[in-house]
Amino acid sequence: MARFVKAATDRGVHCMASFRLFVGRGNLGPLTLYGPEPNSFDGDALPYGEILAQHAAVAMAGAQAADQLHRAIASRDVIGQAKGIIMERFHVDAVRAFEMLTRLSQESNVKLLEVAKNVLDTTADQVAGQLDSHLGGPAILNENRKALSVLKRTAPTGTRPRPASQPGPRNSNAASGYGLDR
Repeated sequence: MARFVKAATDRGVHCMASFRLFVGRGNLGPLTLYGPEPNSFDGDALPYGEILAQHAAVAMAGAQAADQLHRAIASRDVIGQAKGIIMERFHVDAVRAFEMLTRLSQESNVKLLEVAKNVLDTTADQVAGQLDSHLGGPAILNENRKALSVLKRTAPTGTRPRPASQPGPRNSNAASGYGLDR
């Protein structure tokens, strides 16, 4: 403490008031005001310091929330891209692709965002190898092929899968709402 006092007084600081910056239960750190004279902050100055600290805390919390939102949106995009790659490569739906990503994340003890980034950065063979080793690879592909064949058998007669590039009719009651055309 003595070193701090000497360093502060050497720089012309002879008075200090600190206020805790917090929002709810979250502590954001201190707001410290320095004065050039001893007793620079009288009893009237302290309430103004508290108001300044409250405003600073709200501004900092807002900035942190905005930053978290931007990171969440970026994470969502990466995870969505990885889901799309898995859907295309392994012929699964979005729910199954997400299940595969989360299972790989849990079993490899790697955050989901990192697993998704790895999927984006790898070739199809590397992804297949990762899924083979962590999720039973070919067994999953066979399981999905079986599910696809069951879907084809249970589809109404005269229907066929619609190519992704071909939009379906606008009538919401049409069978194309389920990815099938008559």
